[in-house]
Amino acid sequence: MLPPPLSDSRIYCSFQQRLSTKYRTVSIDLPEAKSVDQALELMVALIEKGTKYKFHLFASSATGWLAQYLANRFADRVKSLILINSYYHNTAYGSTYRMALKSTKLLPGFKFRGEVIKQTKMLRYGINNQEAIDKYLNNRVKELDKSGIRTQMAWFLEDRQPPQPLQCPILSIHATDDPLITTDQFEELHTVHHQIEVHSIATRAHLLCLSHPEIVTEQILEFLEKKS
Repeated sequence: MLPPPLSDSRIYCSFQQRLSTKYRTVSIDLPEAKSVDQALELMVALIEKGTKYKFHLFASSATGWLAQYLANRFADRVKSLILINSYYHNTAYGSTYRMALKSTKLLPGFKFRGEVIKQTKMLRYGINNQEAIDKYLNNRVKELDKSGIRTQMAWFLEDRQPPQPLQCPILSIHATDDPLITTDQFEELHTVHHQIEVHSIATRAHLLCLSHPEIVTEQILEFLEKKS
């Protein structure tokens, strides 16, 4: 399980508890790296060291873009790919994020405190447990200045060849009115890959694992049971 940008593996804690009743789940932090290539190399090394078995790959938001490269790299071992509010290619997302950065007068390499607060407001739509989310985000913001998150955010603005179409089964769950990922980006993802099952949730929430954990868990378990 790969966490979205500006986050870490803790964001999936309650969600993992639901899935772990039937599956072994492993959530990892995104590595500190200066480029997408370096980040992918580190994640490949971690996966190769961590398991020799086949596995399901899960990612949310912009990290789903990276997960598609990993699924290509481990084509013989990835049993399925599960994407939550993700997209196929980073070009449109990069443009959207550049506009957000410009609006807050921030660019990669500067402190992202203001951008985190701005993006957090967008992500809150549909999230029910505000107290828990606020506590998590407040703690995370304090950690940003001590981490490589500023460099990490620059990955998603890199110009890069899009991932190759995948042959493994894919589940794409997306919000009908996501504030960060457009309908065109969802449709592009759903058109490129061959074996893709699509579910939509009527909400403006971006982090569906936090806002709708029961629905997302039910859809994932149903998908995995059909593919096992």
